[in-house]
Amino acid sequence: MSAVVLSLRGARKAFGDDELFAGLSLELAPGEHLCLLGPSGAGKSSLLRCIMGLEALDRGMLSLADPTAGLGLVFQDFRLFPHLDALGNVTLALRAAQGLGAGEAEERALDALAQVGLDAFAGKMPGALSGGQQQRVAIARALALRPAVLLFDEPTSALDPERTAELGAVLRGLTARGVALLTVTHDLAFAEHWADAVALLREGQLTMPLPAVRFFGPEAPAAVRAFLSPGVAPEEPSEP
Repeated sequence: MSAVVLSLRGARKAFGDDELFAGLSLELAPGEHLCLLGPSGAGKSSLLRCIMGLEALDRGMLSLADPTAGLGLVFQDFRLFPHLDALGNVTLALRAAQGLGAGEAEERALDALAQVGLDAFAGKMPGALSGGQQQRVAIARALALRPAVLLFDEPTSALDPERTAELGAVLRGLTARGVALLTVTHDLAFAEHWADAVALLREGQLTMPLPAVRFFGPEAPAAVRAFLSPGVAPEEPSEP
């Protein structure tokens, strides 16, 4: 298996004169969970949409180690069809996007629901599910397409601490199976506890990803410490 499953080089995105980012590069390894932090309006969600191909980059190159495996995106608002049960929401994506027959689509959908702990809820309508359960159906829908990389846009925005921990455990299970995760979030505690690496997108630039323990530690770069503690002048680490 390749050491890099997704590579983005020299990415630039602007809307008119408003440049969101330029010269942005990142890599993801199989089974890695990278969280992107940054202020509102920094372009984090736009970056996810560009990676997915929902918006076009102005410049840059995106490559996948296995282009046939593809990408999956879990939207912040889940976007489930309210008239379909959990199984129907997952199988619809398989039949529409990959042209699978009913039997194969159902088998793969049930497997995906089992991976997020919801196989017993396959017949439940979205309205009968909690917010956290709806989110896991959305994850299963993306997962059933067997992507190499899953992208998440603010996955904890509507979750309480207990549901957030459940989500973190689900995501850790996915990385254990080799799925790479790229998560945009404002939830510092989630990033610190559940991410393998964390990077900051600010003023059009992406910091080098650091292990979470270093990103949130006293030896983080000054720009990171300034973001984490606004209004506090960062002190440079003393020499040993």
